[in-house]
Amino acid sequence: LRRLLRLLGRDERTVSLLSIGYTLGCAAFHYATAFYGHVLVATLWLGALCCMASAGVLGARVVPGSRVVRVAYLALAGLLDPIVASNYDGALETAIAWHDRVRPGSDLSNVPIAILTEVLDRLGASVSAADYRKIVIDMHRGEACGDTASRTSWSRLRMEIEAHAEAAQEPARTALQACALACWPLATSRSVLTGLIHAFTAATTGAPDFDEDDRRSANAILQGLWDETQAQRDAGDPVHLPTLFRARHPDLSGRFEADLAHTNATRAARAAQAQQLVLTHLTAAGTP
Repeated sequence: LRRLLRLLGRDERTVSLLSIGYTLGCAAFHYATAFYGHVLVATLWLGALCCMASAGVLGARVVPGSRVVRVAYLALAGLLDPIVASNYDGALETAIAWHDRVRPGSDLSNVPIAILTEVLDRLGASVSAADYRKIVIDMHRGEACGDTASRTSWSRLRMEIEAHAEAAQEPARTALQACALACWPLATSRSVLTGLIHAFTAATTGAPDFDEDDRRSANAILQGLWDETQAQRDAGDPVHLPTLFRARHPDLSGRFEADLAHTNATRAARAAQAQQLVLTHLTAAGTP
C-alpha cells in the first residue's frame, strides 16, 4: 500500500496516514493473523495496482522507464489474481514469492513473451500448431520492438486459427485454441496471459477407463435423478444424488467418481506448475 501511494505521487505524511488508516480502521486489522480469503485477495489486488501504477496506467504521475518495461508491468499485473486463484493451497507462498523474487529496477520487458511462449509449448503448439505458433510469436516480438501490427491483422489471424481449431481433432485443437488466445498485443490486453494460464490449468485429462460416451451417460443419469427428485427438494426433504447414483449404477458411478478425482488432481498439479512457471521467469528476470 505504501509503495502504491508513493507511485501515485502522495507525500510521506499522506502515505503514513492512509497506511495507518487501512491497517487499523478496517477489517484488515481483524484478519491480520489469517492470511487467506479476503486478506489474500486484498494483498494481490494491491500488488496488481502497484504493477499498474508502475506501468503508468494508474495515476497522473509520469513513470520513468521505457515503454516495454511499463508494458511488462501492465501485463504481469493481470497474472496476480488468476495465478494464485488457480491453486489456493499455494496462494500464501506465491503471494510472498511474487514480491520477494524480483529486485527493484529489474527489466521485466521479456517476461510476458517468455511466459506466452512456454505456455503455448506446454499446450502442444510447438508440435501440433508449429506454423501458427511461429507467426504469433513473431508478431509479439515485432510488437516489443515497435513494429506494431494493426487490430485488423490480429483479428484476422485469430479468426483464421479459430476456424482451423473447430475442424481439428485433439491434440491439435488444444494447440490451435492456445494460439488463437495469444492473438492480441500484450501492450493493450491483460487477457492474453490470463487466458493462456487458464487454458493450461484447464487442459486436463480424465481417467483412462472413462471415455466421452461414459461421461455423457453419467451426465444424463444425474440429470434424470435431479429431475426425479425435484418434488422432494422443493418440499425441503434431503436428497443425496451420489448415493442414488451409486445404488442404481454402481459400476458407472464408481468410474465417474474416479474420473472426477483424477481430473481434479491433474488440474491441481497443472495449477501448481503454472505458478512455478511464472515465478521462474520472474526470478530469471530479477537475477543479476
